[in-house]
Amino acid sequence: MGRKRNKKKEHVDSAPANVPVSDNVINEGIVNGMVYDKDNWFDCLIAWDVDVTSQLALCRSPTAPFGQFRPIMKLLELSGHGVPWFTWVVVMILSCQDVILLELMTNLFMALVVDIIFITVLKGLIQRERPTHNEHDMFASVSVDKYSFPSGHTTRAVALGCFFVSRFDPGTIWCFVTVTWVTAISLSRILLGRHHVLDVLSGIVVGMLQYPVVMYCWLSKEKCAQLLSTIHPWLLDEQ
Repeated sequence: MGRKRNKKKEHVDSAPANVPVSDNVINEGIVNGMVYDKDNWFDCLIAWDVDVTSQLALCRSPTAPFGQFRPIMKLLELSGHGVPWFTWVVVMILSCQDVILLELMTNLFMALVVDIIFITVLKGLIQRERPTHNEHDMFASVSVDKYSFPSGHTTRAVALGCFFVSRFDPGTIWCFVTVTWVTAISLSRILLGRHHVLDVLSGIVVGMLQYPVVMYCWLSKEKCAQLLSTIHPWLLDEQ
């Protein structure tokens, strides 16, 4: 009897002050080790997000249900990483000999910079941790990459997708390829266990919001020629 009374006392001491023990137990839930308040809609939303994310992370490790596809997911991850994109765009700008292509590459570089600014600010402000099942083996990650919200790969893929699709004729194979790539990148973030579902959904919204910003700041051929005439003296003849 004494032991039972001690256990009951410990349970009472662990409850918040002035809250009946029975109410505290009923109004709390646990999802993947996370305790949340069932009466708080935001807590319930986050708990749902954590639970669904855990179930969908089918490539989180080599031993996961679809772990054999993890190398493909990591290849998609690399294709949406900022380092390869910045490298390719800078090489194109330095080697380009066509003023129209140079205009496109210069504004694409600006779009990548806008994406970095958006992601750095949002991740730094929100600081949501990555899923607990995430394996820390991502290529070339920096300080803010330890945070999860929103998904930087998703914002970049969506912003680039909007950028390229707006340049293609509707219905062309390149539109289909671009949309397929953006979709695959977004899904891979969840399957790899890198991000929560809400991180990816928010990343889609943020990526779409970046596109009008880039269009508003679009640099004309003449402006690009002025900025890059030191690198490409032939641009002076185009003005």
